[in-house]
Amino acid sequence: RYTGIEISNDTIIKTLKSLGFGITNDGDSFNVEIPSWRATKDVTIKADIIEEITRIYGYDNFDVHTAESPLYPVRISGVKNVEEQIKDMLVKRFSLHEVHSYVWPYYDEFKALGIEAEDNIRLVSAPMAIRRNIAPTQFCQVKLNTTFAPDFGIFEIGRIVDGLKEDGLCNEKKILAITLFSRTDSTEKLYLRLRDIVAVLADDIKHQSVGFEAAEPSHSWQHPRNLNSIICGGVKIGEMGLPYPSIAAKIDKKAAIVYAEIEVETFAEVESLGISYDEPSKYPEIEVDLTFRTDRFAPLAEAVKAAKSALVRKVSQTDVYADDNGKAITMRIVFADNTKTLTREEVTEVTDKIISELEAKGIALKV
Repeated sequence: RYTGIEISNDTIIKTLKSLGFGITNDGDSFNVEIPSWRATKDVTIKADIIEEITRIYGYDNFDVHTAESPLYPVRISGVKNVEEQIKDMLVKRFSLHEVHSYVWPYYDEFKALGIEAEDNIRLVSAPMAIRRNIAPTQFCQVKLNTTFAPDFGIFEIGRIVDGLKEDGLCNEKKILAITLFSRTDSTEKLYLRLRDIVAVLADDIKHQSVGFEAAEPSHSWQHPRNLNSIICGGVKIGEMGLPYPSIAAKIDKKAAIVYAEIEVETFAEVESLGISYDEPSKYPEIEVDLTFRTDRFAPLAEAVKAAKSALVRKVSQTDVYADDNGKAITMRIVFADNTKTLTREEVTEVTDKIISELEAKGIALKV
């Protein structure tokens, strides 16, 4: 099996005994005693004994032929497959740069940006704590590359440790971290771009939509208000937000910076709905744009869902405004029917329900 040649048992026994080895056998099973003058030197594993036999047998006596060994197909795990798809999409479709980092906090760089290095599990042989998040490390990497280009994005799929599990072992997780940097786009526009990147990942890989829910910061480096949980398939898969204002200012006072962290294993476990196709209507669609006084799109999407109208084909955010009265978001609703041409009255009935639902929540239509 190791050499690809057949050597008789008698030859094996004779060879090893001549070299001072003690040997007994039961059929093709051998028990070998290594001589004391060899035991602590060059004979420590089974392969060393095989080498002794073949060396005496003579390499020139080997028949030249290909060694036979069974080959089994390599099956990529579900998590690894999702990981490879994520990397391909982020590089090819969104032109992001893959980076790599150590699992330790970058203490000097953290200090320069005013990031507190959080305590965590420590190795006995190393005084440094293992990181809990990748985003703070990426803030340091962005700082080092602000002269690279006015707009760029980086990502990494790496490991973190979030305390201990019940069995006392490290609660190790694989995290996808994405950070976008821009001197030309506003924070709102960059935030929406990152939102779209996350949505495309979920749609292409799991054929599921993503939702966002307001979250409370649990780390000092997170923005106190602009933080959202990422929901896919009814499960929280990560968070998306901004760095704390003072940290962002130390990276670049004139730039916008946004980040996202997604648990790769959790995302991989989300059910894939497969690809389904809806027959396009042969009747014309009707697009309606509604602008509301709000800084969050989620309540608008929820109001459309609450209307429970079969005529709604698509809902999207098209623009964000800001004036002296605050922020406003424009939502585009696409209506269609496969059996007839819709009337303005049918569409208005649905939009009136949506407007009433939002007004009840204190979100007014911008006039």
